[in-house]
Amino acid sequence: MLNNYQHKEQNATVLYADLRNYTILVSHYPAEAILEFLDEYFNLMSKEIYAHNGFIKEFTGDQILAFFGLNEETNKKGDNGALDAIAAGLSMLKANQQLLEYRRNHNLPALQMSIGINSGKLVLGNIGNSLHKKVTAVGNVMNSAFRIEKLNRTFGTQ
Repeated sequence: MLNNYQHKEQNATVLYADLRNYTILVSHYPAEAILEFLDEYFNLMSKEIYAHNGFIKEFTGDQILAFFGLNEETNKKGDNGALDAIAAGLSMLKANQQLLEYRRNHNLPALQMSIGINSGKLVLGNIGNSLHKKVTAVGNVMNSAFRIEKLNRTFGTQ
């Protein structure tokens, strides 16, 4: 979708999702068990993001970065994708709770997740060099969504 994207400032909504205590989990289980867990987790979360008109930018370790409201087709409500991002976030929490219960009942590793959502201006564009380019986004909206996700740990919220 964004491979040949030129730098462009626009309003959008950013969703960061992160698993709590992932580093501890990694230190106690074999890498293959972690990959199986992440594959199951990302599959479930991706379904919820796509069901609410989101675009997954990347998975990094246990973190998900998704955008909402990037274009008119997915921004029909005129809210920069905020309502879709909130609906996706709530669906993701519900799906993760079901995954937690299933994995605990089968003595498998399971983790709570935290989500941060923020809307505002960002700049999308390609960065890199002639050998490797990557679409990225920058702006305070990105940093704020990340910080909101981290604040969930402080306040005991998700």
